[in-house]
Amino acid sequence: MFYLYMGSLKKKADDNKILDTISELNNVTLRMNEMLTSVGKDKAEYEKVIINQLLMLFDYSLKHFTTKVSFENQYSTGKVKI
Repeated sequence: MFYLYMGSLKKKADDNKILDTISELNNVTLRMNEMLTSVGKDKAEYEKVIINQLLMLFDYSLKHFTTKVSFENQYSTGKVKI
């Protein structure tokens, strides 16, 4: 049973890695599409695209962070876990 449990943990870790990679590729694709649509435009438009890319990267990072990080309240029972 322990072997099966460890196998399921590894599979879950592998699945999470695949999902992270797909999400990252999606983010890169969005940024590339934004760049390609702005090729040949003026400097102000180019700077706007760069700002939009940074905002997309920030949004991606924030979503990725909030879905991957969880906090546990160690003081819920009034005792500290040691």
